[in-house]
Amino acid sequence: KSITLEFRIDEIKIINFFENSYLEYKLKSPNIMKGKCDLGFKVKIDPEKNTVAIPIKATFYFLEKDERYELFGIEAVYIYKIKNFSEKFCVDKDGKHNIPDSFIKTLLGTTISGIRGMLVALHKIPEYQKIILPMFDTTRLLDVFKKRNETMD
Repeated sequence: KSITLEFRIDEIKIINFFENSYLEYKLKSPNIMKGKCDLGFKVKIDPEKNTVAIPIKATFYFLEKDERYELFGIEAVYIYKIKNFSEKFCVDKDGKHNIPDSFIKTLLGTTISGIRGMLVALHKIPEYQKIILPMFDTTRLLDVFKKRNETMD
């Protein structure tokens, strides 16, 4: 049986944002377009507050001859308020809430989209606004997260 889950973004906290000039690294504009992105996140469940928080950190960098040049990055926390939390998510024998992966992937996708929007709003260096960030497969991200034995409760 399918359940309907309703949520809202309750709060967004920007922990850190940085932007280093690629010119200070003596890089050229075409180089930075070939940069890479690290993405890390956690999932924190608070049944007393009916929330799921996703702290996330994204760093865009360029590698050249074993040298890593961090160009820009952001760290934030998205807090989602879940309607009827205790009715929707049962507790298993280990005391953890059984939240469907599909719902966590929805929240993660919303978080990543929000981070993209923040980067557009916060960038001051015009060249960074031209960078097309990679797509992230939320299924793969969640699988890696679970394999690292991170707790979701």
